[in-house]
Amino acid sequence: MMRLGMILLATSLCLFLNCTLGTGSEVEGKRFAIEGRAVYAEDGPVAWAKVRVRPTGFLALYADEFAIFDTVTNAQGFFHFDTIPVDSYTIEINKDGKFGALQELKVGTYDSFPIVLPTATLTSTGTIYGRINLPISDDTSRPWVALYNVDYLVKAPLTQDFRFEGVPEGVYSLRIVPYHESKLVVELHDITVAGDSVVDVGTLNFTIQQFFKGCTSFECDSMAVRSILDANGLTEVPVESVVTVDTAAARIIEFDISHQSIATVTKEIGSLSRLVTLNLRNNRVQSLPEQIGYLRSLRECHLDSNGLYELPAELCYLCSLQVVTASANNIYRLDSRLMSLQVGTLDLRFNMLEMLPEADRMLPRIQLLYLDNNKLASLPYQIMQTQPHGFSIGNNRLCVLPSKLSQWLTIYDEDWQASQDCSTVDSSE
Repeated sequence: MMRLGMILLATSLCLFLNCTLGTGSEVEGKRFAIEGRAVYAEDGPVAWAKVRVRPTGFLALYADEFAIFDTVTNAQGFFHFDTIPVDSYTIEINKDGKFGALQELKVGTYDSFPIVLPTATLTSTGTIYGRINLPISDDTSRPWVALYNVDYLVKAPLTQDFRFEGVPEGVYSLRIVPYHESKLVVELHDITVAGDSVVDVGTLNFTIQQFFKGCTSFECDSMAVRSILDANGLTEVPVESVVTVDTAAARIIEFDISHQSIATVTKEIGSLSRLVTLNLRNNRVQSLPEQIGYLRSLRECHLDSNGLYELPAELCYLCSLQVVTASANNIYRLDSRLMSLQVGTLDLRFNMLEMLPEADRMLPRIQLLYLDNNKLASLPYQIMQTQPHGFSIGNNRLCVLPSKLSQWLTIYDEDWQASQDCSTVDSSE
């Protein structure tokens, strides 16, 4: 069984009796030698196996914070360490990733010298794997996964799969961070590995908000706004002139930088955790950072008259979002995830859209949908699942549509066909 929870962390590396004592974790005082032996189940010695000694709570994400020790067994399976400080440890013995064993060791002040460990019998190792559904895909935010107490660390690829092979039998906990330096974590506990087992921990569905808390004060909000203004050369524009503050909560709830020739929206936008309205109309913005998906309170997002080529798919994770206007841009495609937007109003007029992606449940709460003046030559059948109060699709290229779709469009505009540009279609025929 597995359950979510919280624990500690740490890590580092050192070969053949050369140890690294990281800052903040060295235990001063008496040191001990430890001796042990590794054998196979049939009692043959395990020669030249790796032996890793890691303090309890160790995580390979933070290796420099711990005193760690490494060596290898000799031809008879024996190993020896001579400078182990007082502490609690996990000892991992691993032979080529195929056989392994874990031992727990607590070195106390009054232990005998040297400490002789029970013989370790190596058994077949297992595998832990899973998937992370984290709605951030840029290279700086790919999540890291580490196992506690042993030296296992992976950076998930863009597919956000992770896999630990050659793991000795035992019960493990893992920690996931959205990027290496993050102090925000999600953890999974009680992962039991048996010999030759393959443990699938499943798909771990995380929202951005589980990792990113954003600002909690007006001062933090102001610094985020200031950084965006400064990045666009607007150093003389006061923060107070472009924001609205909720006086009761002392938080910025509206950010209006329309008509400011803004070209860059930096990732600091994601810190405005109480932002309700974002107005970027009439600027020169060509792309938006994925961190816009952190704006959990956002209700209105106005992006009209910029140079956008795409909308960030992370908008689909904003459950409070009600209005998105992005007319008069260069948007040529929509990510399929945007079809799950919970918005009531979506304005995409005067763009370059040639198609809408299919979706099992398209725009489930849409009330006003504006698609005029694009290059749409087809529509997905799923659009008939929507029941908007207002829908416009004039001046596109919808010249050959199935009869059911044509009839459905006629409900909203009896003359929709007359406004379609079919000159390209006619000339190709």
